[in-house]
Amino acid sequence: MAEWDITPSIHLATAYIHPKPKGGSCRGRVYVPDEEGDAPVVLCSEMPTNPGLSVTRARELIAGEIISVIRAYVGANGA
Repeated sequence: MAEWDITPSIHLATAYIHPKPKGGSCRGRVYVPDEEGDAPVVLCSEMPTNPGLSVTRARELIAGEIISVIRAYVGANGA
């Protein structure tokens, strides 16, 4: 049986509350890889009290906004 190295190779870059359409919000976490060339991982989760759209219904909009922020960050830092 092969032995696997399960040491995490990503770390939490930021955690924040992301606004959603119709007055809601979700919890966002962005993990960045330790190795160059790997993609960041973004997790969005529903807030316990959410008056707006669910994360599932707003996912395309949220993803687009987060991608724009990541691209701006990477461009500004020359990565």
